[in-house]
Formats: sequence, C-alpha cells, structure tokens
Amino acid sequence: LYARLERERVETEKRLREQQLALNIEAPEPRRRSQSISVGQLRLFPKAKPGAVSAPVAGALAQLFGATDDVGEKAEGLEIRTRPNAQVVAPFDGEIVFAERFGGYGRMLMIQHRGDYISTLAGLGRLDVSVGDLVLEGEPIGVMSNEKAPALYLELRRKARPIDPKPWLARRNGDGIG
Repeated sequence: LYARLERERVETEKRLREQQLALNIEAPEPRRRSQSISVGQLRLFPKAKPGAVSAPVAGALAQLFGATDDVGEKAEGLEIRTRPNAQVVAPFDGEIVFAERFGGYGRMLMIQHRGDYISTLAGLGRLDVSVGDLVLEGEPIGVMSNEKAPALYLELRRKARPIDPKPWLARRNGDGIG
C-alpha cells in the first residue's frame, strides 16, 4: 500500500510540475511535514523582496491587492486562480493559529509568522494541518477544492494591518508571480 501511494504521489508531483509551466505562478517543491521543530527554529519574516516568500499555490493572479472586489470593497489580499486539487504549501515558517471552515470562504488557515506578520489563506478544499502545528516554508498545508476553477485568497497582515503580499513573491511575467 505504501509503495503504491508513494508512486501515485511522485506521478502527481510530476503532472503538477508539467501543468505549472503553463501557468503564471510556480509553486515550490513541497517538503515533507516537519516532525519535530520548535518555535525557536522558525525564521523571522523577511523584508519585502521578490522571492522572499514562497507562492502558496501554482496559478495565475486573478485579483490584486487594493482592487475593488465583487461587493465593492477594496481587496485586502491577492486571489490566485489555480487548478482543481492543487497542493497548497506554507508561504513561510510559522504557527497555525486558525484552521477551519469560515463562512463563505471555504476552509481557511491563518499562519502566525515571527515579526508580527500573519498570512491568511482561504478557499481550500482540505486542510492538512491543525491549530498549534508549526510549519516551515514549502511544507504542504492543504489542497484546493475540486471545483472547475478554484481560487486561493492570500492575505498578509503586519500588526493587524493588511499589506500587499505581492512584493514578497517572486515575479514571473505580466501580473504573474512565481
């Protein structure tokens, strides 16, 4: 059983890499979950520079920070269109402080990062972490839903104020990141 699951995982990762070439965002290679890390091993959240933080999912930018959303409010994060069942990874080291379904946002995670930053990821179909888990950048934390064109909402806050996460993510072409 384990060998079959491992073969399926390798095949799935290979297909994901092939599909990422056609998208505007390239997610990092997911790492295995850390078994024994401590808060002291979590890195301080970096200054804003391209590539300082991993893209949490492969996809294309669908909405930018500050854009007017469907209900006329200014977006306090980014929306990344992705493929069904796409792997979602931790954008940076941190502690899971919220992990559950939240209103119309689907399953949502909040990760507390050292340096008074919190990232919020919403729209996931499945969560693979729980409150209190410590994660490292690039570790799998969930999977997108299997709907036709799922979108991950990514919000970054410093001292409770929303800030544009795009400057931390690696740029690719146009409005793409990765």
